[in-house]
Amino acid sequence: MKYRFLLAGMALFIFIISCEKKLAEVKAKPSVSAMANSLYTSAGFISFSRNFITDFARQADYFRSAGLNSRQNELAGKLKLAGDDDAALASVFNSYGVSIDEVVARKNKVDNDLLGFINENKVLLSYSESEVWDIIREGINLGWQSNLPEWQQIKTATIRMSSNQVGMNSIGASGYQANQLDASKVWECLKDAIGIGSASILGIAGLQKLAQEGIQTAVITVSKWLAKRAGWIGAVIVVLDFSSCVYSQAVD
Repeated sequence: MKYRFLLAGMALFIFIISCEKKLAEVKAKPSVSAMANSLYTSAGFISFSRNFITDFARQADYFRSAGLNSRQNELAGKLKLAGDDDAALASVFNSYGVSIDEVVARKNKVDNDLLGFINENKVLLSYSESEVWDIIREGINLGWQSNLPEWQQIKTATIRMSSNQVGMNSIGASGYQANQLDASKVWECLKDAIGIGSASILGIAGLQKLAQEGIQTAVITVSKWLAKRAGWIGAVIVVLDFSSCVYSQAVD
């Protein structure tokens, strides 16, 4: 009987200590907005944002250059039929003149941008997948609205890159010019692309797991696994939506 009371007492003590520890962690964890505010002026976040925007846009541009924006539903239907079969997926992409290896290689750059960001800010491991995206969106939004020279450079580079991708770097057959595409429009497209539902598509939870295990770099096979886990349809539609949005904003 005495041992039962002793064991019960120890269990209660451990439970109380555990609760106190969790409560301390909750108190110590900044809100999403506080985290975004603390990050957007830091050199690390500015560098991450520059790389992430560039690599995400390069991912989108690969599909745009293959003329897939107008065939999005058709492609989605074929990817659904292919399922998780590597050979079938490769065959679908090949039929549109797209290399699955190049798709994964471009996605891998985005994955490593995100993994590096999480590794540099280990506190992000205590946030949910959607909270991490909220921090990224809020942080970039704050930077986008700021007058900091580093963010002005990112905006200028983003406009130049996006204009080139939609064929507006000079007056062409379409008659559109690069100055018709402004930074706020590009940001709205990017914000929508990484909005609700894209957390799992872009694999934050999987990357958090890698960071937790001390892994610094996501290899190509990991990026392929993350895409399969989310479903190739979602992974592709996110970047196609961004590409379509930038083009439609440009010609409005």
